[in-house]
Amino acid sequence: MATKKKVVSKSKRTADKVQPATGELHVRIVNFSGEIEANTDVPVNIPALSSQVYLQRPLSDLGMPVGTDTSHVFVVAELVVEGKIASRNLLYLVPSKQITLPAAHITSELTQAADGYHLKLSSPVLARSVYVTFGDLNCELSDNYFNLLPDETADIVVKSGESLDKLKAALKVESLSDAFAPSEASR
Repeated sequence: MATKKKVVSKSKRTADKVQPATGELHVRIVNFSGEIEANTDVPVNIPALSSQVYLQRPLSDLGMPVGTDTSHVFVVAELVVEGKIASRNLLYLVPSKQITLPAAHITSELTQAADGYHLKLSSPVLARSVYVTFGDLNCELSDNYFNLLPDETADIVVKSGESLDKLKAALKVESLSDAFAPSEASR
């Protein structure tokens, strides 16, 4: 049985701004450990209130090495406008059931700040679908469900009337690889 090869990388951006903008589309093919397999940058002009495809190329034209195991890499497409990431999309090159995610080993640091608390999260490998919760404690998080790229830091603002100690005790961070990892009882 022949397997289908994913041959096209697409990046689409919807502009909800009234003014046109210029930016750069950064496209990287990255393995789950964070090593960049291929990288390309494309300048883009973004018309106001528009939606269009900005890049559509075969993966080989993006510089992905021949023979790369597509079940262990993903594509990161970032639109950068005025030095800031305006949009980030991840694309997996095989169906989800064919992806074997590494154990994420997410580290966390919760500190008190003027605007509440700051939670910094990082992982040496791709942490897909990271979920942050403080259980039954009353908390408002700036983000609680996201992908964490290898060696990048997510900085989450936590607003709560609870103490730092209570928050630290209740903090739970889980990724998709954790959710499907064998439990201690079954090992």
